Amino acid sequence: MNAYASTDAGFMVEGHEVKGPSIELDQLSLSFGEHQLFQPVSMTLAAGKLHMLTGANGAGKSSLLKCMAGLMPHQGDIFWHWPVGLDSGLDSSSERDLREAQQESQKVAYIPQLEAFDATLPITVEDYLLASIQPKVFFRRPADKEQQRLALLLSTVGLDQKSQRKIGQLSGGERQRLLFARALAQGASLWFLDEPMNGLDQKAQQQILQLILQLKADGCTLVMVHHDPAFVEAYADHEVRVVDGHVIDGRVVGGPEVEGAEVEGAEVEGAVLDGRMTVSGVDKKADQKKKVTL
Repeated sequence: MNAYASTDAGFMVEGHEVKGPSIELDQLSLSFGEHQLFQPVSMTLAAGKLHMLTGANGAGKSSLLKCMAGLMPHQGDIFWHWPVGLDSGLDSSSERDLREAQQESQKVAYIPQLEAFDATLPITVEDYLLASIQPKVFFRRPADKEQQRLALLLSTVGLDQKSQRKIGQLSGGERQRLLFARALAQGASLWFLDEPMNGLDQKAQQQILQLILQLKADGCTLVMVHHDPAFVEAYADHEVRVVDGHVIDGRVVGGPEVEGAEVEGAEVEGAVLDGRMTVSGVDKKADQKKKVTL
């Protein structure tokens, strides 16, 4: 497998500056032994958008997400094209400072369905987040500025009343919100979310949804697994479907759709995107690609 990162000229989407990268898949596929979970796929997920992976249980949505995040061995290439030219407040003549600022902005978050915490760890919610902000200095009293930031993070995810609770005592929904707070503390601009609202009550779901929408408004790129068609229709900018071993660059949500496209004898759905038909990762309009290694 190969994973690549590159930088593109900074750009705007719908009037706001994009922080997250576009994601390019080049003949990406996944096999376990002789079993191929999904066929090779080539597509690009636009920067600064909310992309949703859909499909039946067991279709491979979570595995596809992990491949995109670089967390699972796979075949083919993955490119993260990060924007450059972000307003860092630095003198543009300082190339080293600008490069460090760009690297600082290229943070990635992965939120699983349910993160396991060691219930015996004597670590509070506040301790856990403080370690995310300043990992080199752990058990010490945070400075006033850090304390204010911790309070804001906990309030943002609805855990402001749980700051002194041990992480092993949190409910599943509270642990999920704590993971969001950690990623927010680290300034992630590329987010991979594996059904992050599973196990949450309605109030917590709304809190997480508002966080996701705010991240998109802030220019982050988000890729999210979700199973509810109504939710996908309401909030996704773009849908990617996993159907019978094929990854389909499905549609811009609310856009034109073509049904009944045939792929190697399977009856699946395709879509017209920007004047081209993409089914099972085969792009009928040839695109030139440039690989940039780290």
